[in-house]
Amino acid sequence: MAINDIDLTFSDAQAITTAAATPSTNIVDLVSAGVFVDQDVEFCARVNTTCTSDGSATVTCTLQMDNDAAFGSPTTVQASSAIAVASLVGGYTFLNIRLPVSSLERYLRVLWTVAVADLTAGKFDAQLNGGMSVGAVV
Repeated sequence: MAINDIDLTFSDAQAITTAAATPSTNIVDLVSAGVFVDQDVEFCARVNTTCTSDGSATVTCTLQMDNDAAFGSPTTVQASSAIAVASLVGGYTFLNIRLPVSSLERYLRVLWTVAVADLTAGKFDAQLNGGMSVGAVV
């Protein structure tokens, strides 16, 4: 199990239902969070609460970076494919990847994109974890 730091949390049971691109509740500032250039971090994004839709909704999770806190010209670090609502059950993992901090810009955020139809329910989690991998035995 990973140790999570609130400064490294993008979304904590963030409810997203509208068919649109919605930024994560929080932006992670790697400098303020004290993440050092020689560290690797793990990014994990998953479904917190099972999603439902009256239509054929899909959700895409995109990790973005920028040197501007306003994200005037963000760059995609990694994106999931568009996942159908039927697959979006509690615990479903969009992305679980290791990132070398030296390759990242200062600010990171997640962009959740609901498409095709609105969700009628659904919450999402995303965070950076340092040190241990999710599910690691100690």
